Amino acid sequence: MFKSNRSTASTALTVGSYAIRYAFAGDVIGFNAAANGAGTLRVISALVAPSITSTPSSQTVIAGNNVTFTAAANGNPTPTVQWQVSTNGGTSYSNISGATGTTLTLTAAATQNGARYRAVFTNSVGSATTSAATLTVQSAPTISTQPVSQAIRLGNNVTFTAAAAGNPTPTVQWQVSANGGLTFTNISGAISNTYQFTTSSSQNGNLYRAVYTNSVGTVATTAATLTVQVAPSVTTNPVSQTVVAGTNVTFTAGASGNPPPTVQWQVSTNGGTSYSNISGATNTTLIQAAISTALVSLPN
Repeated sequence: MFKSNRSTASTALTVGSYAIRYAFAGDVIGFNAAANGAGTLRVISALVAPSITSTPSSQTVIAGNNVTFTAAANGNPTPTVQWQVSTNGGTSYSNISGATGTTLTLTAAATQNGARYRAVFTNSVGSATTSAATLTVQSAPTISTQPVSQAIRLGNNVTFTAAAAGNPTPTVQWQVSANGGLTFTNISGAISNTYQFTTSSSQNGNLYRAVYTNSVGTVATTAATLTVQVAPSVTTNPVSQTVVAGTNVTFTAGASGNPPPTVQWQVSTNGGTSYSNISGATNTTLIQAAISTALVSLPN
């Protein structure tokens, strides 16, 4: 803009030479004019508002790595630059402290995934803003929910649940170990956060875990143990015996189950109509001195 020190009028000038009809003493330095009269004002370059010449590009990086955004603009005077970031999808932007160069370099964190970055160029004439670049931060899966060991009755359903976060969203594969965790094998079709099945006795003691995978890495949950509870089942019945009064008699019984069943011997003195517990008789073998006829049983 061309403006006399003695006038409020101003005129926009383009590059070129202009004749000065009269200059006041205070204008001599500014116009390079003679102190006593006319001179020539030569406009070497015109003031120009910033104009974007290079916009930042959206990028995808792995968490922990550096990412660089670059922008550029022309203008006169040379514009300054201020980088800004939006964490709400571009609804609002805030200045990034110290980010005043044409290149912005930062270390990507998972929390910055989806953030948008733009550069604002400013000079005395005006300002210009680049389009926004989106940062996609990829991260390896991290476990957020571990499966829990469970004790379930035989024939009932059991459900194991796990969860993990990561970008891209990780896939899941459940695995089972039947050898105490020495090796694990994939379970066909078990590819969701929840794995449910009906228990069988052969699965008692098995370990189950979920493996999460994406393009950045793989992580496995801790293993959960399945205990299949089974009601007692008699494997050995006591045998009827005939002995001489006063001599010892031994009865033996056995049963399987999970958890291992306890045992309580009982006796009937009324032909099996009713039974009562024998105090202290809590082993699979019962030894007693024969006194009179009695029926001894192991409860089912």
